[in-house]
This record gives sequence, C-alpha cells and structure tokens, in this order.
Amino acid sequence: PLEAPGHGPGLAKPGATRLDSSEDELAVDVSAILDDIPGGEALSGPEEEAALFEAELLETPDELSEGSEAGESGQQPLATGELAVERPKADSASAERALRPEQAVPGRATKLTYEAAIETYRTFPLEQLEELAGYGDAMAHTELGHRYFTGGGVVRDLLRAMEHTKLAAAKGNPIAMVNLGFMHIQGVGGERDFNKAFELYSKAAAQDYTLGIWNLGLLYVRGHGTAQDVRKAHELFSIAAERGNPLGMLNLGVMYKYGDGVEQSYEKSFEMYSRAAGLGNSAAQANLAEFYERGTGVEADPARASEWYVRAADNGTVDSMLKVAKRYLRGIGLAADRPAAYTYLLLA
Repeated sequence: PLEAPGHGPGLAKPGATRLDSSEDELAVDVSAILDDIPGGEALSGPEEEAALFEAELLETPDELSEGSEAGESGQQPLATGELAVERPKADSASAERALRPEQAVPGRATKLTYEAAIETYRTFPLEQLEELAGYGDAMAHTELGHRYFTGGGVVRDLLRAMEHTKLAAAKGNPIAMVNLGFMHIQGVGGERDFNKAFELYSKAAAQDYTLGIWNLGLLYVRGHGTAQDVRKAHELFSIAAERGNPLGMLNLGVMYKYGDGVEQSYEKSFEMYSRAAGLGNSAAQANLAEFYERGTGVEADPARASEWYVRAADNGTVDSMLKVAKRYLRGIGLAADRPAAYTYLLLA
C-alpha cells in the first residue's frame, strides 16, 4: 500500500503491525495497526492478541513504517535487479512509456516491474514529476500522491495526495490502487470506507500485485468491506509469503499460533516467524524471541531469545527495548551490563 508502509504499494510502508505477544507492531512494511484497521508491522502497547492487521503503504511517513516492510523497517521488499528504464525526460514519448511500466522499454531486454518503476520515480525532482503527470503519466501521479501523503519534500496535503492517487488508480496502476485503498481506510477526504478499500485491493490483487493480495487478506481477516473469511485470508497470505513478503509470513505465523482458519501448529508458526524475522520484520523478530524464551515450537534458548529481542529492539520495537533492558540488567541470555540496560531503557 502507500508501501507504508509498509510495509507498503506506492505510498508509504504500513507503520505499525501488531505483535501477537505484548506489542502493537507498526505497520509497514508496514507496515501499523491504527485503531481497528487491518495492518502491517510493529506494535506498541501491551496486547496478548494476534498481530497482523493494518493496511500498508509502499512507503509510509517517517514514523509510519512502512515501510519498507517494507522495507519493509517493515517495508515490503521491492523487486531486485537492474531497472530496465532510463531516467525519462519530460516529453510525451517518455510519459507514454511510464504509463506502461510492465512493458519492456525499447532496446532493453528486461521488463520493468511496478515496484522497480516507482523506485526510479522516487529519484525524480518534484518539477519533473509534475511535468510527467501533466502528460498523464500514472507512475508520476502515484509518486506525487505518495509525496503529498507523507510530506516528503513538499508540504503535506492529503487532499492533493488523494487527487493524484485517484488519477493513477483510474489508469490501472496497482500501487496507486493499494494506496488509495489505504486512504479510504484512513478516511482521507471523508468517512472511512472499507468497501471502497476492498474493491481497490481486489483490483490490485487481480493484477497479481503482491501488496494488493496481502492487503486484501487483511480485510478478509477482520471482515472489513466483506464477509470475514479467515480461510481466504490464509490463502492470500500464503501467496504473499511464497513471494517473499515478510508481512504475509508474519500473518501466517499468527494464524498458525492461534489456529485461526488453519490447524494450530506452534512449529509452523515458528517457521513463519523465523522466515519473516530473517527478512528484517520487527514484529516477527519479537515474536520469535518470545518463542525461544518460552520454548514454544522450539527448545527454550535464553541466548537466542535475547539475540532476537535485541534485533527487534534495534528495529524500533519499544516492547523489545524494555525486554532487552531487563535482560541486560539481570544477565538473562546476555552478559549483565547495567549501562547497556539503561541505554535501552532510555531508548524505550
């Protein structure tokens, strides 16, 4: 979504995600759980409830994820590899190419993905984006929407953000669709509208856009904009996870831990948390640390628990900062170190 993000799509990464232990994770990434909105990535308050839910932006505002998974950060990982597009000049020909980022640029063998394209457009100065947008360039509108939403290099203006994002979404850009869906969930320009978000996420998912698929799963989990269907959510999260999306892995880990829509399995939950944690998802890192601490789905290991709590803390998870401070103070899985304990306590 706005790729937090998140996480997230073209905007920001979901700011906070919720952990399933004692934290409300930011969603890019990122994810990013805002109120009761489905979300994405790191929690911040004591909550013994499943984490996962909040729409994510491709690149959320500084505090919002995010994202990016989602960088994730909780921002969603973008496609890797050399971009198959040159920095376009503001003329009608380059604008036409930008409208179809999925097509190969003439003279180049590789194909351009939407995620790779938006990364390129994020390097463009505001004047160039506005000129390209004047030619009807959907990706330029998407990036302008992101900048106005996050206040990146411009005065934050949510209505202008929605205007640009709507134009891009109308041209079929899936990143813009996810970002616009997130805006509707946030109530930008009016009341929250989960029905419109569901429609937009569905269209993005129909284009096989991973963040659209993931966000759609979030709505199915909560029953926002559609009838609740945890089995459908599991299916969508599985697709996202298979494509390397750490937020999909995180959500599967939560579902397996509690047996939501699937057969309960601490072992599978541990596996999913491990994969997402390895990709840098702070919520998964904190959840994995808790599994090692309690011996859930794996043999208890205080040292490994401390290792993952430290990683989660260093990724900005407040609850983990407090746990690391306590472990340094008492020498649990770490050599006792009072100065280090105070450092993490101050960070929290």
